[in-house]
Amino acid sequence: MILVVGSTGLLGSEICRRLRARGKQVRALARRTADPGRLKTLEASGCQMAWGDLKDAASLAQTCMGIEAVISTASSTLSRQQGDSIESVDRLGQIALVQAAKVAGVQHFTFFGLMKQYGDSPLIDAKLAFEEAVVSSGMLWTNLVANFFMEVWLSPPLGFDYVNHNAVIYGDGRNPSSWVSYRDIAEMAVRAHETDKARNRRFMAG
Repeated sequence: MILVVGSTGLLGSEICRRLRARGKQVRALARRTADPGRLKTLEASGCQMAWGDLKDAASLAQTCMGIEAVISTASSTLSRQQGDSIESVDRLGQIALVQAAKVAGVQHFTFFGLMKQYGDSPLIDAKLAFEEAVVSSGMLWTNLVANFFMEVWLSPPLGFDYVNHNAVIYGDGRNPSSWVSYRDIAEMAVRAHETDKARNRRFMAG
């Protein structure tokens, strides 16, 4: 059984879909206040729903029981509810998940980092604290460090109206950057716990 944390998000829901397409047993951690459409999709795909919150240590302990691998995509940056913050979710909540997974005997933990090329920030600091907790836990791990998702950042709401051939260029247009598809990152996450060469390694994507 594979636990996906952040299962109603863009990346988490795609990971759940791919795991179920492979016939994997998936437990999806979600909040009852999440998007009803995404919850319905997870349930319809055959995911076992686990109701909980990264800010609730008791729910994490119960959710991790019987789990072989954890894939955590959760973050407060896009889908924020009352009480959510970088500190409460991205740092303390994720570290609590690591502790619960270790106690439950989870074998492999896949998580997602941020590239530091854009400077220090509270989110990067939280991600680094989370990474340290995973690496020092004794569990096998895989860290996927991805650049910006093209489906999010190269989209009409952010100024890239490709249908009408218009684009907003930020800055002077000369700063190097690269883009990745969340679908490719989801596929990497799905394969991570099945691939020996992915054990205890960090992969830079983009």
